[in-house]
Amino acid sequence: MKLKKFVCSNCGGKTEFDVKSQELKCPNCGTVYGILKEEASSKHLISEYSANVDAIEKQEASVLECSSCGATIELETTVVSGKCPYCDSPVVMTEKAVASIPPDGICPFKIDKHEAVSRFRKWIKGKWLAPNSLKNMYQSGKILGVYLPYWVFDADASCRYTASGGKDRKVEYRENGETKTRTETDWYPVSGNIFHSFKDKIIRATKSINERLLKILGGFNVNNAYKFHHDFFAGFSSEIFNIPMQTTYEEAKQYFQNELHYMVEAKVRRSYDRVRNITMWIKWSNEYYRFMFLPVYTMAYFFNGKTYQILINGDSGQIVGDYPKSVWKIILIIFAVLIIAGLIWYFTQ
Repeated sequence: MKLKKFVCSNCGGKTEFDVKSQELKCPNCGTVYGILKEEASSKHLISEYSANVDAIEKQEASVLECSSCGATIELETTVVSGKCPYCDSPVVMTEKAVASIPPDGICPFKIDKHEAVSRFRKWIKGKWLAPNSLKNMYQSGKILGVYLPYWVFDADASCRYTASGGKDRKVEYRENGETKTRTETDWYPVSGNIFHSFKDKIIRATKSINERLLKILGGFNVNNAYKFHHDFFAGFSSEIFNIPMQTTYEEAKQYFQNELHYMVEAKVRRSYDRVRNITMWIKWSNEYYRFMFLPVYTMAYFFNGKTYQILINGDSGQIVGDYPKSVWKIILIIFAVLIIAGLIWYFTQ
């Protein structure tokens, strides 16, 4: 297994990717090494994807020698980069990183660990239901910067649809000697066509991180991605994908279909008051995929014997995660609502 070396030619120290300068940098002497940055523009037709790429063979953990201290280290099958546990030097396996499929791009970290921790503290302090003791915590737990694998999809959809459009009208009627009105709906057949181009639908390609949190973590700007270069990995962890492209494309297409359904409903409502019985026939074209590495900080902290996970977008700083709720604060809210409801009832009698 080929190992990428990150050694400063000036002082012999270890070099790492520096988020602020967006270059390789030696923390010891401050020497900066430029990284070749080219715009990522490649994408591939879905029809040309080989199913063999998804057949990732089960391997034993990779055993290699650290280029800095000479220690023998072991990395898990799905891990592409990390740090030597003996000298803390960056370790990147260049062959393994592209063994399954060549990456089409990478979005480097734009937010460093200090900023990520600061955003976490601000985020948790803004959670009113969190226990006060948690908000005053300054030990946020271990934070890890990792490049996660993602599939990115584009597709054009030509959609023919039929539906029923309803127009409401007021009808007067007599009841118990009084004149009242009710709403009745007349339904009409509707049909038409919609064309839409879907761009940059991002779907996670890893099973190692909380799926629910990854699905709602957004804020990646893949249009600013660079062509893949191993130097971006230095000092960060990363993984190869373990969710097949075809599986995630089906998920992306389901999202596209839901969006088309909303578009059809909105189009019919421009002429009608109601809509029902929507049926769609979709023709897909220009279906493309890209395989990309995107930056995420993962953080876990312990509170009252339970672990909570936080994800921070390393590109935009967006945060998603779980946090404990104070039982006493919830009881206080319920009590306050009951008092307000009681006062409203009292003054309206």
